[in-house]
Amino acid sequence: MRRYHGSELPKFSSEEKELLKGSIDFIGINHYSAIYAKDCLHSSCSQDADRAVRGFVYLTGERDGVSIGEPTAMPRFYVVPRGMEEIVDYVKKRYHNKPMFVTENGE
Repeated sequence: MRRYHGSELPKFSSEEKELLKGSIDFIGINHYSAIYAKDCLHSSCSQDADRAVRGFVYLTGERDGVSIGEPTAMPRFYVVPRGMEEIVDYVKKRYHNKPMFVTENGE
């Protein structure tokens, strides 16, 4: 991330970094849908899908011709219930089971 966006990222002093460590009380989750993402820095990406390459990632709602979920009235949003479970499980493991609240979800 620093290699490609270093000048855009905030800078923290050593003291600020220490103050921030372990300082969160809870995590709020906003989850609306799920979509496939492909790394375009280390693999080839095509721009002919439903969403153009933005930055360094290729986003699409299909893989091997199969939709990730049922399409909704909103473009690029799909009904993917397992997406909520996956993000909650990931955050639980990544942040050592901090209290978590779903603050928004759905379309």
